[in-house]
Amino acid sequence: MKSIGMIELNSIAKGILATDHIGKAANVKILRSHSVCPGKYIVIFSGDVGAVEASKNAGVQIGGSSVINSFIIANVHESVIDAINGTLEDFPREAIGVIEYFSISSAVQGADDAAKASNVTLVNVRLGFAIGGKSYITLTGKVSAVEEAVKAGVKKAQDDGLVVDYCVLPSPIDELYNSIL
Repeated sequence: MKSIGMIELNSIAKGILATDHIGKAANVKILRSHSVCPGKYIVIFSGDVGAVEASKNAGVQIGGSSVINSFIIANVHESVIDAINGTLEDFPREAIGVIEYFSISSAVQGADDAAKASNVTLVNVRLGFAIGGKSYITLTGKVSAVEEAVKAGVKKAQDDGLVVDYCVLPSPIDELYNSIL
């Protein structure tokens, strides 16, 4: 079973140290490990559930009070990892959904919820680069599917006050498709 873990820290130095411990604690693949605006650090890693859990625990322990948030998605939707890595090149030119979050971890969790809720293509998960630490996801599909996915993608984060805004474009202009990659 493929799972992902994430740790978000408010210290770059602790983030780098935590990444080392995460990689050494169990057999996981580090998907992302870098600083993000405004001076935070994220580590995203994947593997089997037990390995991801062991690595997350090691990272949280070494990160200590610098840890802002951490989580595991035990059965992550297969499109989430590709969307985080920005490896999707072709996608349906249908309705577009966008969800903007105040936190990076909310975007990853929201992307998984959205992808699992409906038959949509998760295009990308943008993680806090040059956007003030905010993050956003974009997805495409039939209008009703995109509406359902967006609703699912905002639910948890909205309950936590972490949704900035969201929209569904039923019939976007052609130029938008290239800009959402």
